[in-house]
Amino acid sequence: TFSKGLKKICKSAFAASSIKEAILYEGLETIDEYAFIGSWTGYYYVGKMTSLVLPTSLKYLGNYAFDGQAFNKVIIPDNITEIKDYTFSHCTNLDTVVLPKKLQSIGSYAFASCALQKIDEDFFPSTLTTIGDGAFSNNDDLEFVVLPAQIQTIGDWLFSGCDILKSVVFSSGLKALPNNVCEKCYQLIDVNIPEGITTIGDHAFYYCSRLSSIYLPESITTIGRELFAYSGLSKFTFPSKLEYVGNKMFYHCKQLSEISIPETIKRFEEDAFSECISLTSVTLPSSITEIPSGTFRNCSNIESIVLPEL
Repeated sequence: TFSKGLKKICKSAFAASSIKEAILYEGLETIDEYAFIGSWTGYYYVGKMTSLVLPTSLKYLGNYAFDGQAFNKVIIPDNITEIKDYTFSHCTNLDTVVLPKKLQSIGSYAFASCALQKIDEDFFPSTLTTIGDGAFSNNDDLEFVVLPAQIQTIGDWLFSGCDILKSVVFSSGLKALPNNVCEKCYQLIDVNIPEGITTIGDHAFYYCSRLSSIYLPESITTIGRELFAYSGLSKFTFPSKLEYVGNKMFYHCKQLSEISIPETIKRFEEDAFSECISLTSVTLPSSITEIPSGTFRNCSNIESIVLPEL
């Protein structure tokens, strides 16, 4: 229990302490970076705080403020408009979060390696527009995500390593999906990408080993490398505005047995279909004038290939 006259808790004030319960009284306005960070284990921070009560007077929470602590619930006061980087990262018991009503942004890795199970429209306030890199990465209990329409920007690695994530609905306010957004989401089977998104970054669905099908909207024009590498795709239809097959786009997609390459595709990048061992036949469109290095490398079951007429 802290003093009722307390206005500010400064940087690293209780870092690596053994505090188990923190009841912070009204009047407190600032908790600086690292204020209650846990003890360093050599890999991440671990603390002993199992209970936290934040006052409604709080206006600022610093980076890493509670990184590694053990509480399972936090209600973040409504005066907070920004959650900083790593604020609640590695709070591995944290399964209940109430976000402030005026929140505008969530920083990088703010809730990484927590225990959240579901993130949907009810989770986010209507004022939130920006979510930083890896903010919900490595949440091992997270199964379902719906990002509401007001979210306009999301960072790289946002849901990377969420082992049991099954379904993601991306915001219609987005113009791009960033790098590694769902990388290594091994149980992911359902992805909703809205029309209006034009760009998907590198490794966005890398190692999504149960993802057997996905629809890319017609608005997609740009994709990153290894987009579906090591995924479970068994078939795929190209959006009409996409003019190339990206570098290692389908690398090691062992279940990919059906692929239709339309005339709108004008080029392949290297190793586009390498290691796709279930492909048995390929017909190339007349728009293709060059087959780069490794395009069909180790596609050991291809029995026929129809080349374009020149």
